[in-house]
Amino acid sequence: MYHLTGTIRQWLAFTLPYMRKLSLLLLLILAFPYFAKAQQEAIYTGFDALQSGNALTLRWTIKAGNSCFGIDIERSADGQSFQRIGSIAGICGDPYVDEPFEFTDTMPLLNRTSFYRLEFGGVGRSGILEAEVIVTGQSGYVFVVRQGEGAVRLYFDNPGFSPSEVRIFDLSGRILYTASTRDRFLDIPARLRERTGLWLFQISRNGQPYAAGKFY
Repeated sequence: MYHLTGTIRQWLAFTLPYMRKLSLLLLLILAFPYFAKAQQEAIYTGFDALQSGNALTLRWTIKAGNSCFGIDIERSADGQSFQRIGSIAGICGDPYVDEPFEFTDTMPLLNRTSFYRLEFGGVGRSGILEAEVIVTGQSGYVFVVRQGEGAVRLYFDNPGFSPSEVRIFDLSGRILYTASTRDRFLDIPARLRERTGLWLFQISRNGQPYAAGKFY
């Protein structure tokens, strides 16, 4: 019994340091995605988008003390499959001050949700930014089915964010829905989307009708 116990002690004394190292290695492997994500988030801030006409300008800032070897800009229609649409060459970032960047997508996907992300050379990727470029055209309005939500949103011209009212009617002229907003869009209620048929709508701004149409 003493011989067996001594053997076990010898075995433990021999293997314990390796077991500790193996445990530490496994812990580092499991934690690496979280460290990598934190590093990617730490390098940049303020990733947003601004529509100008039919174009979309992406803006972000690399924080002081961070750098990367070029930046690729990628876009996706579904949030899964991304394609590079542009790049910024050279070493990016400054050791002492925050450095802002811009990239303009001159041919964005219109009237639908797009997904953008940044590939920082030698560092990793940014988070995914969702953006929409809405073009209402001569009619002054457009219906957009929002990606992944199945929701329908009515966009309309409202440059001054004036008080606006949207009314939805059936073919007999009966009012089915009325809503007011100062924004430039309105979400169509699910109870109307679930019903089949042809609907009419009217948009008024400052009490004056300025656009009307129909939708299914």
